[in-house]
Amino acid sequence: MIIVERAFPPFHRGTTALDVVRGFDLRDRVVLVTGGDSGIGFETAYALASTGVRVHVGCLNREHGETACERIRLAYPEASVIPFLCDLSRLADVERATRELKEERLDT
Repeated sequence: MIIVERAFPPFHRGTTALDVVRGFDLRDRVVLVTGGDSGIGFETAYALASTGVRVHVGCLNREHGETACERIRLAYPEASVIPFLCDLSRLADVERATRELKEERLDT
C-alpha cells in the first residue's frame, strides 16, 4: 500500500477559514465574495483579505457592506476590501455587476 503525505495539515470541524488560508500569499489576486457582509461569506472575505487578496464584498445592503469592510480593515489595515452592492436574484444587478467588474481580472 502506498501512503501519500498530505501537503496541508488535516482539517476538522473546528477548522476556520483563517486556518485554511494560513501560509498563503495571495497578493495580486482579485475575488468577489457573495454574501460577504455576514456569516460564511464574511468569514471567507475576512480570511482572503488576510492573505493580501483584493476582495469585492458582495452585499444586498451598502451599509452592511461598508460595516463588513470596516471590520476587516480593523484587523488588516492594509486590506483592499470594497463593498459591492449586488442582488444575485435580479438579472439587472447581475448584468450591472458584470459590466462594472469587466475591467477587473477576477480570480474567483
